[in-house]
Amino acid sequence: MQTNQIKKKLEKIHSYFSNTDVNIWCRDGFVANGGTVKQWFPSLKKIDKGEFPQKIHEKAQSLLKGKDLDINSSNSVPVVISPPPVKVSVTNIWNRLYKKYKDNPKYKSIRDHILDLDQMKHDKLISGEELKYLQESFPIISLTFDEEISSCMDNVFSIFRESESFNAAELYKETEEKRKTMNLGISTLKERQITYIIDTLQKFLKKFRHGDFFSKQMSELKYIGEIFEQCLEILTEIDGSYTSWDSASEASKFRKNQNNNASSGGNRPDFTVQNYSKYEIFALEVAGSPNHNDKTKLNNDSFKLQRQMQNSMSYIYSKELKMGRPLPKNLQIFGAYTKNFEIIFKKMIRVDDCVLMKTMFIGEVPTTIEEHAKLKDLVRKIIIICVVIAIFNRFKLYS
Repeated sequence: MQTNQIKKKLEKIHSYFSNTDVNIWCRDGFVANGGTVKQWFPSLKKIDKGEFPQKIHEKAQSLLKGKDLDINSSNSVPVVISPPPVKVSVTNIWNRLYKKYKDNPKYKSIRDHILDLDQMKHDKLISGEELKYLQESFPIISLTFDEEISSCMDNVFSIFRESESFNAAELYKETEEKRKTMNLGISTLKERQITYIIDTLQKFLKKFRHGDFFSKQMSELKYIGEIFEQCLEILTEIDGSYTSWDSASEASKFRKNQNNNASSGGNRPDFTVQNYSKYEIFALEVAGSPNHNDKTKLNNDSFKLQRQMQNSMSYIYSKELKMGRPLPKNLQIFGAYTKNFEIIFKKMIRVDDCVLMKTMFIGEVPTTIEEHAKLKDLVRKIIIICVVIAIFNRFKLYS
């Protein structure tokens, strides 16, 4: 009787393998004993080549590499199988991650319904199929660079000809001569962007006139005042918006009042861009001195940015709902945080009861005049952010 039950179970499992595409199995597998080498060999080959969790992949690989493996053998062999596939959804992914990591302080953002795709990919918390599904949830944004602005930037940065050394004072004068030939005004955003390119380059040339500007320790406050106030200057030029440094966040205060919790999170971002409805559409967190690698400060400010962006998203949804408008369908919130000399730009959307966020791109602050290419790349990326924010600032929230 027991032998017949085992035989039926093995036939059922073999039928499952035969009729199911292994590429859509869900990521959680388990190990069962039984079956013959001949039955399981084709499925093990598929598992070995597919994108599966490490524990499943390694088990299949070890079985296939067994010295005594004979595909015509009728001997019983332990095999890796998976339960029936489940529908991939943001809610299902969050439920599984929450149950598994709710008590792990490293993943405290998951408890707040924040799914950071970069973290989940790096730590292998989700499958390749799930990552692809979440990535495709983001609306497509054109990140192309205006040809006229690009040509102008190439012209301005052409002052850096091939040379073993650069004279910052001479390059500053050369940049000023280029400015005079352009006859720039202030009426269009494009004109202001070109002015920003020249102003930012000249600002850095002043810093580099004595060599390495960052050779000495620099505080977070000095980093903001000396570098980021100029780097983000173009964001103050977006029509219909205003910016602020180290000011109380309306969105964070709104969440604090809702939760009636005085410790519901930091509510003073280092920098924000708001429209005239007080909707915060961009936030920056500077994670301390660029010279000091404080991992605790970095992790705290990274989480602070996540919460700030989530608060901004929730604030907009709540206010729009209160005014009787349909909920925004393609709203995105933007932000950035620093990691030493890097600036990581992020974007966030809302899906069901969760928010998803991922990195758009990373810029680097140059530390010497020889790193002028880094400055050019950083200026380009900040202008792209400026254009994207300007689009959403016109309140194109509805598809």
